[in-house]
Amino acid sequence: MEKNNEVVTNKPVKKERMNVYVFSILMFIIFVATFYVVHIYLRSFLFSNVFSNMHTYDIIGEAILAILAFIVLLFWKNSYVFTQKQEKFIPSLRYGWFYLIMGVVFFGLYGSASMNNVPGVINTAIFALLVGIYEEFLCRGWLLNEFLERYGETKKGVWISIVASGVIFGLIHFINVSSNGFAGTITQVLSASASGILFGFIYYRTKNIWSVVFLHAYWDFMLFLAQLSPVTSVSANISGTTVLAIVGSILLVLSELIILLPFRKDVDKNVENGSLVKYGAIASAAYFVSFIIAALGLVSDGIKEYEIGNLAIDEYSVIYDNYETYDLKKEVQIADELGVYTTENYSFSLYKTDSLLVFKNNTTGESVNFEFNNLYDYSLYEFKDYYLIAYVNLDKDGNAEFRYHYLFNSELSNDNSYLHEVKNNGSMHLISDVGELCIIHNKETGYEYMAVKTDDYGYFVLEEQDKVSILNRD
Repeated sequence: MEKNNEVVTNKPVKKERMNVYVFSILMFIIFVATFYVVHIYLRSFLFSNVFSNMHTYDIIGEAILAILAFIVLLFWKNSYVFTQKQEKFIPSLRYGWFYLIMGVVFFGLYGSASMNNVPGVINTAIFALLVGIYEEFLCRGWLLNEFLERYGETKKGVWISIVASGVIFGLIHFINVSSNGFAGTITQVLSASASGILFGFIYYRTKNIWSVVFLHAYWDFMLFLAQLSPVTSVSANISGTTVLAIVGSILLVLSELIILLPFRKDVDKNVENGSLVKYGAIASAAYFVSFIIAALGLVSDGIKEYEIGNLAIDEYSVIYDNYETYDLKKEVQIADELGVYTTENYSFSLYKTDSLLVFKNNTTGESVNFEFNNLYDYSLYEFKDYYLIAYVNLDKDGNAEFRYHYLFNSELSNDNSYLHEVKNNGSMHLISDVGELCIIHNKETGYEYMAVKTDDYGYFVLEEQDKVSILNRD
């Protein structure tokens, strides 16, 4: 295939072909292994052993991942991606009109409310740029080029390379099934595959790695800004989806590929800038409409929405108590009809086994088990007039659940029925993400709250039964 106005330096050396299916499986395995090593395990190490501040962790952690992706390029002898440019940076962005237009739309819908948080916006911009560098170096700079070096000589070879690398990029998102649920993960895999194909096409057309880095970072930045906006509610994910939701999800994927229509017969075809703008606008409109259709489909499934309040505290401290077993020991003076007081002793324990969260009466030996799907943290804490059993669970649909049970001092009992009353009278509130349980201590009033520390919106605080708020949200 001929390329117009091509400027090439350090042209890659052709590599030996093998069966495309075998090679795709091989590259998927290597890609998954590389992703896990540099992304999952390294980030976990940084989080637990080096950086405690989430902004620092995110930025420095992603910077290290970008460096490691660069090393991968050097190891596989793909360093030519930094010198092989077919088009300059600004002209190459015309293939990304879809992302440029939809980025503005998402900013208007979700991100504009975040602009008063200047430090947060700066941190988000730096983080998004590093994500763009890391993922494009690894997915387009390395993965796509490994295909192109073997199958990219013909039109068929080019499309095989672009589609196969994009699909592999999408399939890696199955690792999110534990947090997003199966239905949500399928949609994410399909959308990521479409994005991977489109980014792959843009890279192939331009041979400019920095154009796809910018477009990727720009897109993520507009989406990440939504996390800085005040959250007012959390909606539940569900296993079942309506026809509307399914149709909407499919259209979401197809809309990202509309930009490729002019090139379906010839991937090297020259298209006027006006046509690229037109197709970018059509793709953006289709994406927006399909987004609405998918949302309507989810709403029609009767999704419950949990309202989130706002708790402003000027000065506070955070207390973390992480024990394998929590003990409740209490002596209560009880008066009979004649006014004679007797002492009642209560002893309870909360602990986790391999598959159970157990609440046990140590006096009687009786116990009950609290239900959970994926338990992240649990606690038993004493307040002034009551105890509170709290735990954080991730259900099968990827919903982050903050569950809690009140044990009022005046109602403590050694009757066998009491344990079941505690179990059956629990409450649940959805939050944005799973996290660690803690106590928020108001230094001014001395009042204490049970809370969950999440990575995205900070502390979700249990102000009172059935009322959960974000601490210092604004």
